[in-house]
Amino acid sequence: MRDLPRLHEISLVFIRHGLGDLVRRLGVASLLERAGEILHWGQVTHGAQLEPQQRLRLALEELGPTFIKLGQMLSLREDLLPPKWTTELARLRSNAAPVPFEQILPVIERSLGMPHAEAFVDLEGEPTGAASIAQVHRARLHDGRAVVLKVRRPGIEAKVEADLRLLSHLAQFVEKEVPEVRRYQPGDVVEEFRP
Repeated sequence: MRDLPRLHEISLVFIRHGLGDLVRRLGVASLLERAGEILHWGQVTHGAQLEPQQRLRLALEELGPTFIKLGQMLSLREDLLPPKWTTELARLRSNAAPVPFEQILPVIERSLGMPHAEAFVDLEGEPTGAASIAQVHRARLHDGRAVVLKVRRPGIEAKVEADLRLLSHLAQFVEKEVPEVRRYQPGDVVEEFRP
């Protein structure tokens, strides 16, 4: 129940990307509706005209790190998905959009336990790289040494934990209720990317 708001958010993202049938087939829609959550089935975006594999990639990108990692992992699983799906999901392995520096700076300062100016003479606001979980910033210490900071995205831990719980429950449900999917062992797939 504690993850019901996130499940609702995930469902709405899939619906917006024209993947509402997936929400229905997996039984998520009926679960949410029984819990009093309203799904807005008419909120399909213009992207609904894209190929299904493109819509899935866009939905996973919007859902964030856990789902991006899931898509990245699935892109390597040609035993589970046809080539046009793995090729599209492979696009998730390229650089992610960075978090704005004004949102990253408080994370850095909390980790340091002090204002950044006390630790660094220079801290670059533009990341040198960004991924689904963290991004990298260059800095220079007061003694002149160059350092690189790998900074987790704000709030990432709680979101990843909730997403993994939801995916694990969903995998168990699918294995039990959707016979044609059992052979792919969705529970094992989720466990593959648990930290």
